[in-house]
Amino acid sequence: MFLNVQERLVLMELLPREGGILTLRVANVLRDVLVLTDEEVAKVGLKQEGMAVTWKQEVDLNVDVAISVAGRGLIVEELNKLQDHRKLTPGHITLYEKFVEQPEKKDGESQDS
Repeated sequence: MFLNVQERLVLMELLPREGGILTLRVANVLRDVLVLTDEEVAKVGLKQEGMAVTWKQEVDLNVDVAISVAGRGLIVEELNKLQDHRKLTPGHITLYEKFVEQPEKKDGESQDS
């Protein structure tokens, strides 16, 4: 699934930091695939100053991130929890659309199918 810098950062924050062992293992694997590489950090000029994270928004960095079925399920579960409690933020919108609202496409199907 193609994700931009903001989506990857928001997803890493969305993942649970406590729970059952299986949940934590899936969350750790997801964090490993979502984290930006050193090259990506340099390309977008990612900086953290205190609690604020900034980057060059004009740099188009959409990366095809391999997310397992278990990882996708965990993301959907966490987004649905936020939706149920009306805690979604503007940063969650594209993630909600990609993971919850859009049906998963089979290999070879286009997004327009």
